[in-house]
Amino acid sequence: MGWLSKLLGGKDDTDAMSCISCDSKDVTEIAPMAYRCNMCGYEGGDGFAEYQSQQQMSRLASLSEDDLRARALDELDQSRLMLVGVGGQVDTSVLGRAAGMGAGIEIAAGVTLRVAAGGLGGVGGGVIGQAEREERERLAQQRRMDLIEACGAARKLQLTLRAWASKPHHDIAVDDALPIAEALLVDENAPDHRTHELQVLAERMRMLLDPTAFLSRTGEDTTTAAD
Repeated sequence: MGWLSKLLGGKDDTDAMSCISCDSKDVTEIAPMAYRCNMCGYEGGDGFAEYQSQQQMSRLASLSEDDLRARALDELDQSRLMLVGVGGQVDTSVLGRAAGMGAGIEIAAGVTLRVAAGGLGGVGGGVIGQAEREERERLAQQRRMDLIEACGAARKLQLTLRAWASKPHHDIAVDDALPIAEALLVDENAPDHRTHELQVLAERMRMLLDPTAFLSRTGEDTTTAAD
């Protein structure tokens, strides 16, 4: 649209853009609201994240279903481990029961769990020292950063699943896994009970994407029929 705007006497779309790295206006539009700076090489803009997603989807589309499954499971583990680090791990027996829930699990409403309280406990009376306040602030900031990282892994997982779902004859389990990936886009201020709920959803997704490995991990025998 830039050439048409110039032809009619208007401004090029890139005229409103400037590089946030070096302030140069010598930029090239690489996608709607996304640019590459011709001076320093920086790439950015309000539409750059969407541009990156589209580029990643194109790369993922060339992978086989087996490769996409392996990638999805790895990204799922990355997100789950960050959630465990933030809120502590939910009891494995709870995870096993939750993962066996039917496909009609109410993701939007969350999953009700009874999880033991965290290790912070109550704070006694008196004035909290400056060092303790600073340590709590540091831990709170680290917690937010860990949740942001968990969300980043979930975004990668979401793209992988979308690429997998675009395959003509893909495993239908991916269709059930996609809304769980959406739920795993955790807020950086999510409370511990929410991170516990998301661990349950992550375990549910693992069972969907790799049911044989899940059953083996939980100690169930898949080779011997019941008497």
